Amino acid sequence: MLKEQCARANVGIPRPYRESYRYGHIIEIDDPTSTPTPVKQFAMGRFSRENAVVMPDQRTVYLSDDGTGTVFFKFVTDTPGDLSAGTLYAAKATQDAENKVATTGFDLEWIKLDHGTHDQVESWVAKYDGQKPRSNANYITDAEVKQWARGKAKDNRVAFLESRKAAAAKGATNEFRKMEGVNIKQNAKPGDYLYMAMSNTNKTMLSNQDASSENDDPQDEIQLEGNEWGAVYRLQLGANYNVSRMEPIVTGGPNANICGGCPYDAHPNSASTVCQDCVHNPTKEDENGIVGKGMTLMKQAFSSQESYDPENTISEPDNIVVMDDGRVIIGEDTGNEGHDPPNMVWVYNLD
Repeated sequence: MLKEQCARANVGIPRPYRESYRYGHIIEIDDPTSTPTPVKQFAMGRFSRENAVVMPDQRTVYLSDDGTGTVFFKFVTDTPGDLSAGTLYAAKATQDAENKVATTGFDLEWIKLDHGTHDQVESWVAKYDGQKPRSNANYITDAEVKQWARGKAKDNRVAFLESRKAAAAKGATNEFRKMEGVNIKQNAKPGDYLYMAMSNTNKTMLSNQDASSENDDPQDEIQLEGNEWGAVYRLQLGANYNVSRMEPIVTGGPNANICGGCPYDAHPNSASTVCQDCVHNPTKEDENGIVGKGMTLMKQAFSSQESYDPENTISEPDNIVVMDDGRVIIGEDTGNEGHDPPNMVWVYNLD
């Protein structure tokens, strides 16, 4: 049903599946409980979208970019509740002075790309309609992207039609890998958390020294000892729902920092950014003030497991839902060998 609705958003295009700039836009569905009308929101940029989440201020939107060598985007509307006009930003990430996936976070700086409106961007899209797929199709060139980044372009179409390239040209980080679900709990406030899944932390999230030549990046800002198991990050909401730091809370595979890792190494610093909050923290006190509550809960949680091997940890986290009580529901989308059973649903349970 949703696919049919999304397809109808392309009604009127003379050559379906040939107009590249008609694809890669977020689709807003208003009033989905009645007869919804899908609307492409052209002002929110164009890239390989996975998910978007609107903050309670009805102005700030975080958007994930799924693929290899991708960008974390933010959109701030001119008017609350109206996604048709606003300013597009891209994140520049500064990695902590370490490289372990389970413990390495990133400081974020938001780089302004440009302001745009739905009608203006759609008019630029229309200029490229009617082209057949071919190697020399008339689309925005890399030279035009560079010209725009230097402030020499005649308009701002680069920011909205080639958003990933535009972000990189302005100095944002384009090295994320398999950026998936991004979510908050309903009515989240500053101080609460935004959560994001990264189903892989390999390829462009490795250092250039460790990555293959096709995954090299001139900036080389992300230099993790990554893998195909992935991670879930949390980002604390600040004033105006801004986020300025992302840190891992759940990582999978042989170096898991939680669930699969804790039974081996249960102490409050096994993952310094998250273990203090976890219900299984062994230093937690029970209602009588006796330390050890966390170990009791951990024993209960793993009582049905025969093994604590890394293969039983989370693998390639994808979709995320944050419950009203703060628990994070994490769905896998994995084919990693040795992860059995595949595609489980996990709950990250804060105290």
